[in-house]
Amino acid sequence: MERNGRKRRRGSGTTRRRRTAPTGAIAVVPGAGALDTQLRATARRAADFAKKSRADSTLRVYRLQWEAFCSWCSVRNLSCLPAAPQAVLLYVTEREMGVAGGKPAGLSTILQIVAAVAHHHKTAEQPVPTHDPKLRQVLEGMVRTKSRENPPRRAFPLNPEQLGLLCAASGDSSSAVRDRALVLLGWAAARRRSEIVAWDLADVAQEPTGVVMTVRRSKTAQLGRGTSVGVLLQPDEAVCPVRALRRWLELRGEDPGPLFQSVRHGVVTGRRLDGKEVTRIIKKLAKRAGFSQDLIDKLTAHSLRSGFATTAAKRKKSPFAIAKQGGWSSLTTLQRYIRDAELLDDDNPTRGLL
Repeated sequence: MERNGRKRRRGSGTTRRRRTAPTGAIAVVPGAGALDTQLRATARRAADFAKKSRADSTLRVYRLQWEAFCSWCSVRNLSCLPAAPQAVLLYVTEREMGVAGGKPAGLSTILQIVAAVAHHHKTAEQPVPTHDPKLRQVLEGMVRTKSRENPPRRAFPLNPEQLGLLCAASGDSSSAVRDRALVLLGWAAARRRSEIVAWDLADVAQEPTGVVMTVRRSKTAQLGRGTSVGVLLQPDEAVCPVRALRRWLELRGEDPGPLFQSVRHGVVTGRRLDGKEVTRIIKKLAKRAGFSQDLIDKLTAHSLRSGFATTAAKRKKSPFAIAKQGGWSSLTTLQRYIRDAELLDDDNPTRGLL
């Protein structure tokens, strides 16, 4: 009876049949296929966001530097992933020396190499060789040495009078209308070149007294919901950023997309300008305006931003207001422009001494 009872209990358990998978197969519960597909789609979405954690231009530089490093390692039968700290150390030193007839790498290139190697190791979840103390010591020595040999060049700050000369020399073509709007608005909003070319038509909000521009992302604020910067109408129509922008918008049209676009044969193409084109536009206008070659060589896109800060400081505008306009997160960084503006102002101690 007891044996039969056990049999009955076992038998009763078989009334709830469990589906068993064949040997070597993966057991799948109902709905797992759809759930698995959804999770894969979610993972791809997360990977896409991870790729956007850095600007496309940054990733492009990382890729080029990484490919060069991997080629160097391949010739020497060294592993590039994971890479030994000693391999990275030797590579950056050879690049700095310009071994094998190559051009010696500058400090910015060296730092790009280090960042690229670190980025690819983090992405592959491998130990990051650039954290090695000996390698960091070598890099610190390079920074100190090369900073003394090649002090950073400052962009020449454009003042309002010089802006007027640039605008007067721009001409009457469609591209000239765009150039005036870009230069004047970039100056008055104190924006970096990446922020200027990143503007879309949707970022423009026109008001009776001026225009409000939305900056979606900046160098110091990669994340977040963006900030707004206002530019007022100016009495002098020749250098008024708001009037220049309105004129450009009449030519550009109302199609959504990049605010500042390329112009070919008088036709707005829809292609967004590259950051480097901001510098080319400034230099082109400076050459037409008759600026000396020495001055033209010192002009960059940053001449707009630094020119605004220097001019505003000379006019005794509040440092906090200047910092807010240009998106400076630190007054320490802004103070450099203010010091430059105050070198020859009314408070200079040599005034009236001789």
